[in-house]
Amino acid sequence: MKVRVKYLMWLRDLVGVDGEEINLDRPMPVIELIDIIAKRHPKLKKHIDRVFSSDNPIIVLINGTGAAPRRSLRDGDEVLFIPSVSGG
Repeated sequence: MKVRVKYLMWLRDLVGVDGEEINLDRPMPVIELIDIIAKRHPKLKKHIDRVFSSDNPIIVLINGTGAAPRRSLRDGDEVLFIPSVSGG
C-alpha cells in the first residue's frame, strides 16, 4: 500500500522535497508512519517526534482531516505535515 506524504513551509526545507510516496507493507497507525519518516529524514526527527505532544510544533492532516496517533492509514491516503503558526 502507498501513502502520499507532503511537507509544507520550513518542513519542506528540512526534508528537501515537497512530498514523497511511502510504501507500507501493511496498514499502520499514523504514529508508526511518523517513526518511518523520522528515520528517513534525520533533520526532521526532533520536530516530528513531538507531533502528538503538548508542545506540538506540527499539525498532521490525513485527507484534509486532523489525525490522531492511532488512526490507521489506508492505501492512497494523503498525509500532510504543516508547521503550527502562532503570532498576531
